[in-house]
Amino acid sequence: MRLSGITYRNSVRLCLLAFFVFTLTINGQSKKPSEEEKIFRQIEEGIGKSSVDKFSGYFLNKVFISLATGTPKNYSANQAYYVIKNFLGIHNPTGFKFDFISGGTANPFAWGELKYIKNGMKGKAKVFITLINEKNQWKISQITIN
Repeated sequence: MRLSGITYRNSVRLCLLAFFVFTLTINGQSKKPSEEEKIFRQIEEGIGKSSVDKFSGYFLNKVFISLATGTPKNYSANQAYYVIKNFLGIHNPTGFKFDFISGGTANPFAWGELKYIKNGMKGKAKVFITLINEKNQWKISQITIN
């Protein structure tokens, strides 16, 4: 039997193919991000908007911070807040996006590129952030911006 130049068998194959593509698309869209990925997205938004408040609640008691403008060292969560806030105040972000997020692992990390304006000049910096699980909660253990 022919249906407008397409055989019945081919039309069934096309319908099955469409069904599988549709099913795969729906399954791919319904994948929920891990807790770590959600945290990295909050960090991404906070850095991009110079809003440390969006992610400072995830600072570990001691956060290792390495910035292009200073000496790498451990800071208390409170100090880390002001160090990052000061850095983002000087390096006014114009865009930030993680290029890679490694979630669902024992040691999640992410890196991306920060675009900023400092003293009227455009600049770029690489951002690297790691999380650690402390008492069943993910915390930021390291921030590197170079």
